[in-house]
Amino acid sequence: MRAATQLTLGFPLSPRFAAGDFLEAPCNTAALTWLARTRDWPNHRLAIWGEAGNGKTHLLHLWAERIGAVLWHAPSLQGVAELPVRGGIALDEADATEDEASLLHLLNAAHEAALPTLLAGRTPPSRWVTHLPDLASRLRAMPAVEVRAPDDELLRAL
Repeated sequence: MRAATQLTLGFPLSPRFAAGDFLEAPCNTAALTWLARTRDWPNHRLAIWGEAGNGKTHLLHLWAERIGAVLWHAPSLQGVAELPVRGGIALDEADATEDEASLLHLLNAAHEAALPTLLAGRTPPSRWVTHLPDLASRLRAMPAVEVRAPDDELLRAL
């Protein structure tokens, strides 16, 4: 007699980052407050940070859509990217950037163009390991807000 095997169905899981799919909660209120005040960011820069699954990527998508920003994935950042003419730049997984010089040039060019730049990572930028002193100083000077883990009430709602 053959052992029973489970039939695998290929349902692709594609995350949705629409505004209607985001739930405001105490764990993300501080980040939402900062994201609503883009004009007040020192040097046009902000970082949001927190563990995987806390909603950072969703927040990047919401912010990028609201202000017309481009959304880039930092590990694939190489060389000097062409900056958008307006809007801003949202950089996901910025703490996993392999090309530090590209991140430094991006921050400098975005600042010169007065483009707001939102970075997301798992730890505050002041704790990111970098070998470029200029990049390290910019990261330490950047305001950073934590997106905390969802509480039980939010998890039930999700």
